[in-house]
Amino acid sequence: MLQSVGLRNKPYSFSTHLLPIATGIYSTTTVHLNFDISQVEVDKAIKQKYSSAPFVRIRKTPPEIKWVLGTNFCDIHASVGPSRIILTSTIDNLIKGAAGQAVQNMNRLYGFDQTTGLIPSNNSIPQFFEENAKTGL
Repeated sequence: MLQSVGLRNKPYSFSTHLLPIATGIYSTTTVHLNFDISQVEVDKAIKQKYSSAPFVRIRKTPPEIKWVLGTNFCDIHASVGPSRIILTSTIDNLIKGAAGQAVQNMNRLYGFDQTTGLIPSNNSIPQFFEENAKTGL
């Protein structure tokens, strides 16, 4: 991806943020350029790279940790400034960073759709709670 927009071997900084939260990781990556690049070029490259990644969501605004809690998603946002690209991303480190990633890898290893067991249907979560409320779980 970096080569397609002329970013090979450019200096960058990667920072995770220390926040008073129980779960979630928020990171900022800044790629320093010696030329300007347009937001359209960066958006196109990111969409092309992640178009077949079911757990990557490209956001129009910087992501919030609450949007990924309890999911296997990684939310990414890119913004362009003078001679730099700033990427922000967030994951739930207990799901995407551990258990959910293990399930996704197992699915791929055994030839299952990588989303199996990781993206609930719209009504499966409320149904789970309704059924378990009857049994006292």
